[in-house]
Amino acid sequence: MAESADVIVIGSGGLGAATAYHLAKRGTHRVALLERHEIGSQTSPRAAGMVICLRKSDLMINLITMAASKIRRFSGDTGQPLDWVQSGSLKVARRPEDAEVIQEDILCGRRHGLDVEELSLDAAHRLNPFLETTGVVAVMRIGDDMYFNPAQLAVAFGGHGPISATILGAADARDCGGVAYGTSWDTASPRRYAPAWCSSRACISSRR
Repeated sequence: MAESADVIVIGSGGLGAATAYHLAKRGTHRVALLERHEIGSQTSPRAAGMVICLRKSDLMINLITMAASKIRRFSGDTGQPLDWVQSGSLKVARRPEDAEVIQEDILCGRRHGLDVEELSLDAAHRLNPFLETTGVVAVMRIGDDMYFNPAQLAVAFGGHGPISATILGAADARDCGGVAYGTSWDTASPRRYAPAWCSSRACISSRR
């Protein structure tokens, strides 16, 4: 177990584990990832893992598109398994005003280079036989949408397998017994709950 760290990341869900991974990969800081349970075992396995690329702002579309690209490259980049399926999705309008929104979304998606198109009701039903098209006025397909296993992502980022804490320079402290946690986190004095074995210059909490 590491005796000191420059950065402590508390919580090994998708956000915490990814933060620790990318900080450690830079090689400029000694990073400790603290977890009192198994890595990625709390909220991450309960997340839907959906990646919806078409958003309301250009910034969010760019961020999600970048995330989707990283998911597709994840196993190649890290050597860790990650189950994902680029299934695409359908967006359905049942009112004329919603059909106008779909037309706007199609234009927005094309502007960002997304795989979007308007479908006939028959084509939509063929793609999703469970879709009841009665009353539907418009359907669009977003081919870039996907889903993945968020628990696998957290475990891989957290330092299991070939991407080990030693290789990345990060300390896997999931067996620390929860000593880094308190009933109320003091954001003004984050070192208040730092474990005795860890001398830190920065603390990052991934929990709210």
